[in-house]
Amino acid sequence: MSILRKLNTKSPNPQFISSSFFTRFSSSAQYVDPGPFEDPFPDEPTSSYYDHQVFKAGRNGDMATVGYLLNKRIKDGCFNTTKTFSFITNTDSSLSILDPLIQTLSRLDKGITRKQAFDLLIARLCKIERIEDSLRVVQTMMEKRELNAATFHPIVNALAKKKKMEEAWRVVDIMRVAGVKPDVTAYNYLLTAYCSESKLREASALVKKIEEEGLGADLRTYDALILGA
Repeated sequence: MSILRKLNTKSPNPQFISSSFFTRFSSSAQYVDPGPFEDPFPDEPTSSYYDHQVFKAGRNGDMATVGYLLNKRIKDGCFNTTKTFSFITNTDSSLSILDPLIQTLSRLDKGITRKQAFDLLIARLCKIERIEDSLRVVQTMMEKRELNAATFHPIVNALAKKKKMEEAWRVVDIMRVAGVKPDVTAYNYLLTAYCSESKLREASALVKKIEEEGLGADLRTYDALILGA
């Protein structure tokens, strides 16, 4: 059954979110140099170089190498990009390595290394329309206490663009259960969806909600309102 359908929008259940799923991906490990690499490390590696190496390792299902590269690239100042997880595609063979990949990411160095990798994996899954899988990543991040509003932005955006507003609001509920306050960016995705379909009553109610929660409107808020005018 869908994760979103299991979550009651009026009474979100923390026990559902904090399920035994966490124990599946909660162990820790230190990634060591798997070397040697076919392409020797340049003196000054780039994010593009690392993306290429991660792609090759990920495509081959070599999670040990993926973990090593994701740790090392941050130490080298080469942050992950939107291409880092491009080896994940919407095919059965590719998705079969998703669980091992989540486990690999859960064992990365704490802090920005692990947080950024998780966030970009979520963004990648949303891009290939695997919303349920992106929420599984969120569950793992909850256990690691590494969630913030930006983690949820790709999910809310993807659902709002598909006009799946009930499901998008359920994700907002998940944010609250996780102790993350929805921000104006998340609400703007919903507002844009309402305004693009001229649902002015819903848009007006959402603007009021933004004000009541003490969130200041930004340029995207006004852009959405102009769209609905």
